[in-house]
Amino acid sequence: AALQVVAQATATLPPIKAAAAAAEVPAAAPVSTASPTAPAAATSTPTATAMPLPTTTPLPTTTEVILTAEILLESSLFSQPDAGSAERDIVRVGETVRVLGQGFMGQWLYVRSLDGAEGYVYGERVAFAGDPAALPTVVPPTSTPAACPNGQCARLTLDAYPLLGSSCEGTTISRTVYMRGHGGNQVYSYFWNGETLKAEVRDNGFSFTVDNSMGMPVIGMAKVSSGDGQSVELELYISDFSCD
Repeated sequence: AALQVVAQATATLPPIKAAAAAAEVPAAAPVSTASPTAPAAATSTPTATAMPLPTTTPLPTTTEVILTAEILLESSLFSQPDAGSAERDIVRVGETVRVLGQGFMGQWLYVRSLDGAEGYVYGERVAFAGDPAALPTVVPPTSTPAACPNGQCARLTLDAYPLLGSSCEGTTISRTVYMRGHGGNQVYSYFWNGETLKAEVRDNGFSFTVDNSMGMPVIGMAKVSSGDGQSVELELYISDFSCD
């Protein structure tokens, strides 16, 4: 009986679990090693604003009026409204010329030919449907004055007088008046009662007619000017308008 007790006393106890003996330690929370990121700044996208385009005001359009005339008789185009001046071109019968203006004296038109030459043509030698009086007056350019000796021009003087005799046509009686300048630079322009009769005559005289239908004496003002700027006037008394 004693041996049985000992046998029981040495009986092997079941093993104790280590997990039960050790206190459970909670796992530490993971630590992030990444650098902190700053919050992104808010950005705004600009909105394009359409700018109004500048407006332009259209200019008024003008239509150039081209006036023409037809040549009725073969004629010369002259540098002055005077058949004694230099000839620039010849226009033929039936040719069309462009009318640019009127002459500053007489019935002359200033035209341009098909060849591009410009000059004066006598109005009665062309067919022009317009009104010559409405055209601009074209004055020929002044030529270079002749030089005076030593730069000193002589004093300008004027001879002006009616020639002997008269001519009659119907009831109109005409007398011829002669004018001639002296001195100046020997380039003269002649006038009667303020109207240009002949321009830029070189060292030469000039004559014209005075018409009278009443037979009474006529008083007029003759004038000459020279290219150096001098001018002289002379009053004329013209009588003896008769056909006897």
